[in-house]
Amino acid sequence: GFLVKPLEGTVELVSPTRATPKWSNGYRVYGIEHFSDAVEFGVAIDKLVAKCMSETLARGDRMAFRDDLRFERLEQGFRLGNEHGHFDIQGAPWVIRVGELIRIGTKTVFEVLAEMNANKIQPQEVFGFLNELRQSGFLDDDVLYGAP
Repeated sequence: GFLVKPLEGTVELVSPTRATPKWSNGYRVYGIEHFSDAVEFGVAIDKLVAKCMSETLARGDRMAFRDDLRFERLEQGFRLGNEHGHFDIQGAPWVIRVGELIRIGTKTVFEVLAEMNANKIQPQEVFGFLNELRQSGFLDDDVLYGAP
């Protein structure tokens, strides 16, 4: 949602998250814009939406799993778990390798797709899988989007 601070003339795009030293208020800030009147407020909202609310990953997005999730390789996929439970992600044989590449924390979407393509795996299938991981909340927003 948007956190509007009219007296400061700022609007922030925020989302709830677990409280950490970095996000001590219990929400993550994706972007901040400044405004001084109603017209600039509308422009600020539009900028935040354009900059921070993409429906899919971009080729240059760097990926990592959330820092609270432990990665464990399984026979037909991988497990992501923390103190609250775990999620088994299984599928085609290449799913394991994609999980391992994301676990590294430095690979971009393009680099993952390029490796899979070199191994004769359809990039659009892998791209769909990566977006499912993102939409399911497994990818680290701080790595994807950085700090505002």
